[in-house]
Amino acid sequence: MLSRRLTRKDYRVITAKSGREALTLLETEPIDLVLLDLMMPGMDGIEVLGHIRKRFSMAHLPVIVVTAKSEREHLVEAFDAGANDYISKPIDFEVLLARTHSHIEHRHLELSLRASEAQYRDLFDHASDLIFSFNAAGELLYFNPSLERSSGFSTEELRQTSCFKLFSAPQQSWETLLQETRRSDGSSQLELLLKTAKGTDLFLEGNLSARKRQGNLEAYRGIFHDISARKQAENMKNAFVSMVSHELRTPLTSIHGSLSLLLKGLAGPLNPDMTELLDISHRNSERLIFLINDILDIEKMEAGKMDFRFERLSLRELAEQALINNQAYADQYQVTYHLVAGPIAAWIWGDRERLNQVLANLLSNAAKFSQPQGQVELTLTAGEKATYRLTVTDQGSGIPGAFRSQIFTKFAQADNSNTRSKGGTGLGLVISKEIIEKHGGKLDFWSEPGHTRFYFDLPPAEEK
Repeated sequence: MLSRRLTRKDYRVITAKSGREALTLLETEPIDLVLLDLMMPGMDGIEVLGHIRKRFSMAHLPVIVVTAKSEREHLVEAFDAGANDYISKPIDFEVLLARTHSHIEHRHLELSLRASEAQYRDLFDHASDLIFSFNAAGELLYFNPSLERSSGFSTEELRQTSCFKLFSAPQQSWETLLQETRRSDGSSQLELLLKTAKGTDLFLEGNLSARKRQGNLEAYRGIFHDISARKQAENMKNAFVSMVSHELRTPLTSIHGSLSLLLKGLAGPLNPDMTELLDISHRNSERLIFLINDILDIEKMEAGKMDFRFERLSLRELAEQALINNQAYADQYQVTYHLVAGPIAAWIWGDRERLNQVLANLLSNAAKFSQPQGQVELTLTAGEKATYRLTVTDQGSGIPGAFRSQIFTKFAQADNSNTRSKGGTGLGLVISKEIIEKHGGKLDFWSEPGHTRFYFDLPPAEEK
């Protein structure tokens, strides 16, 4: 009767005439639920249930005991043996159907949860990142194999080691770090040092978060990756920058100055051949100085050490002076500069030298990529959202579409012979963008063949 009625409800039902037959079916059939009579010939239901529980947990294979009133005294024994539920005879089919559906759904959810847990466990175990959790006392609660491999400590050694001794935070104390992590109600991005079993230090970068339950701290969780190789490269870069600063810039500046004096004839008259050679040397030394200065500016920018001296400035006067200062550079490309500005002073708060650096970069780029006898316009207007805008416009070949997404990245130059022949470091626009953003502004561009505009917006002095 149960078989027929459950089949009509789209369940696939397999029946067994004895306990042994049932156990045999469990070896070969994918069973979701067992309806088990207690009183059966040969092996009774309690014994069958005992065998089932040796192989399957209650969550993995639920068992509903079907019992008559005369057998109710065996229910406690059945639950002790691992029954999930029971239904009494005579059977209320609607109740049985509801319980059957509930247990099967619960089993499927349990299996899905276990599969998901196994998947995450596999990711956890095979992640290259170091993942760990610890309590307020610094005791490691769990950690993945990457922490064992990186530290060189065994599982038992890590469990006996305080997290506060295993890791150190170079910038602050653990007490301060944990306080900030709790206050942030989220996570903290930071660097840690891992002291390995060999006594060496590994540089780690990652995320530390506070796990809370019902508003109370439960534990701290860290996900970090090894950046020792990157740190080594940064140290090499810093050593190179220091060498550039101290060992190259000073003698190069002296060479450039000496060449300037020779070209001015202060050491005596020069014949045309000598003048041409000295001029080539002078221009190349100047390019090297620009490269060195740009590299040093990038280094300061990345280290957050770029200095700014803000004062109240007239953007119009700044623009006028920039054209005068850079016209000699434009002359070598037979290009003229022209200022377009209405009766607007445009007072801002800014660093005069840094803004001159931005304008020099934009104006020199415009001159380089203009046609001979061309004109570059510097326009001062009102910008967006109550700002002032300076725009540098040229009629050059334009910026290739494929290159536009890279234009504000380091050492970026469009890859064509015309562009490469113009020279440059590929750092000027990166530095300019950083300078403008430090002024609370925005630097952007628009380009099409024969027309390119670079512009930046700055807030007025009144808003400072």
